[in-house]
Amino acid sequence: MIEYRNVSKAFGDLVVLDDVSCVIPEGKITMIIGPSGTGKSIFIKLLVGLVKPDAGEVVVDGEVVSQMPSGELYEFRKKFGVLFQNGALFDSMTVGENVAFPLREHTDLPEEEIREIVAEKLAAVGMAHSDCRWPSELSGGQRNRVGLARAIALEPNIVVFDEPSSGLDPVTADSIDNLILEMQRRSKCTFIVVSHDIESTFKIADYIGMLWAGKLVAFGTKEEIRTMDNDVVQQFFNRSSEGPIQIVPPVCEPDA
Repeated sequence: MIEYRNVSKAFGDLVVLDDVSCVIPEGKITMIIGPSGTGKSIFIKLLVGLVKPDAGEVVVDGEVVSQMPSGELYEFRKKFGVLFQNGALFDSMTVGENVAFPLREHTDLPEEEIREIVAEKLAAVGMAHSDCRWPSELSGGQRNRVGLARAIALEPNIVVFDEPSSGLDPVTADSIDNLILEMQRRSKCTFIVVSHDIESTFKIADYIGMLWAGKLVAFGTKEEIRTMDNDVVQQFFNRSSEGPIQIVPPVCEPDA
């Protein structure tokens, strides 16, 4: 369903992705992991056509994303549901209005049917009867659940999660992991999760890809990655500051 073919992307002198190739299996959960600033977000933006590669191709269902005209790209994006960090809800809309938003934007369904779909999706993520609440009244975990309900409102084939457990306490993060597993098993959709949470990765992933220094240094099943003899991969999973991944401290200018 999804293939990255020798994809490269740079911003000026900053090379974000360098000759990245992989095939993301259909109907599975694939985790894209790596240290901060290694191109995970750009990896996703290339997939949905928000950014074009400098070289190579991203292919979805046989179509090259970067070659689509704007009209086709608009329709193409309906294949995707996206859960942004912290839910990214519209604070000026109620929970129900947030979930209904893509339905009102992209379909001609009558309001009665839209309300039924909203109720169904909110119930599926454990937020039944919360349609009249405001985002400001929700916890971080609840915002993510509502964000997921909105992401699946159009019954997408592919769901993308951008750091779904970021900023959440361990118990809430685990409940989000369980929800992702349950939703994927029920829908059989292709899920792509961007994360740097090691525990979450090994709990929910079927496949794992690791980005570092612009390269996809590893891609395989969870079992293959866990036992891989790769210094970068092992340092990341061992949470060690010793190894090829180095954190460069900021340069402090001397006082004038």
